[in-house]
Amino acid sequence: MVTAARSHRSIAVSLRRFLGASVLVLALLPATVNAAAQSCGTKASAVSVVPDAVAHDKMTISAALSASVPAQVELANLYRRGHGVTPDLVQAYAWLNVAAAKSTVAADLREEVATCLDLQERLQGQLLSVQLLTRVGAR
Repeated sequence: MVTAARSHRSIAVSLRRFLGASVLVLALLPATVNAAAQSCGTKASAVSVVPDAVAHDKMTISAALSASVPAQVELANLYRRGHGVTPDLVQAYAWLNVAAAKSTVAADLREEVATCLDLQERLQGQLLSVQLLTRVGAR
């Protein structure tokens, strides 16, 4: 009888722990989705231009086309945030896709940007990255 009571109690405790974890996961899910949505807020049309930013952007583009992975990631971040350029998540995805071949950090960032894109935009980014690879390889 005592063993059966302990068994029922341990089942009840396990069930409470399981249900508590499930509720926690369900409670955190909207926060995760909202965080991804906030990082996708770059579809605005605002462009911030600093006087030296144009020269910096030209150097970054040149370095990115010269197969510099850090420059490719930097250029993707410029497109992602709209610093000196019109925000363009497809361009950001494409540059991160090019850099992802040599950098796991770039691959992680690419996946983060991919959550903000629909299927058609991802395909556009894939096609653009192939075009960029031919330009990077031609230099």
